[in-house]
Amino acid sequence: MSATSGKRHCVQCGREVEAEIRKTICANGAALYYWTCMESPRKHRTDGSGVNIRHGALVASGIDPATIPELKSNIGHLKCAVKGCKNLGVDRHHWAPVVFFGRDEAELWPASWLCVEHHVAWHQVMDAAIKHPKRSRR
Repeated sequence: MSATSGKRHCVQCGREVEAEIRKTICANGAALYYWTCMESPRKHRTDGSGVNIRHGALVASGIDPATIPELKSNIGHLKCAVKGCKNLGVDRHHWAPVVFFGRDEAELWPASWLCVEHHVAWHQVMDAAIKHPKRSRR
């Protein structure tokens, strides 16, 4: 077992599996690091929570984040779901936020691909609406 690979319990598989830290590149260029089940064809996250490993935690453990293999990149191959938007490179947007629905319930709801501009805009509007429910954007 190394610092970036070894046996871990996989929530989705329900057993100990070979796992490695892998990174996903977001549309905005940020890298997110996760323990990834290497025994599943889908290469899902072992903990099922979607919580990523912080860049600083990797560095503090003596791991160079640049050496972590890329699992996938969301830059350039998917289009934004907003009608008329031609931006490529997107983030996966969850319509049922985990913070409100909990992980299990949120996974039952749909998700869409949004470009960084529309993803940020959606969260700004919703965050404002949650903080000030009687105010309207329009």
